[in-house]
Amino acid sequence: MREVVIVKSTPLRGKFNAFAELVGKLVAETRDFPGCLGAYLMLAPERNEQVVMHIWETPDALEAYLTWRADRGDFLTINEFLDVEQEFKTYQLA
Repeated sequence: MREVVIVKSTPLRGKFNAFAELVGKLVAETRDFPGCLGAYLMLAPERNEQVVMHIWETPDALEAYLTWRADRGDFLTINEFLDVEQEFKTYQLA
């Protein structure tokens, strides 16, 4: 079963562009991760929101990806830019 991940972020004021640049690089890396079928960054500067969407072949591929990101310390780096905790949701693709 394919998994879809949607992550909504609210960057600190004044950090929108820097955060978008960082996340854009991370999304590009995500596209090359085994099992990733697509990864996208969507920006809403008027609401100070950034949304990332990933599509994964399997839940196991997603789990391997999340472990890889955690091991690299990417989540700690992301947290330095956030005003509030990210909203992270997963869905099964119908």
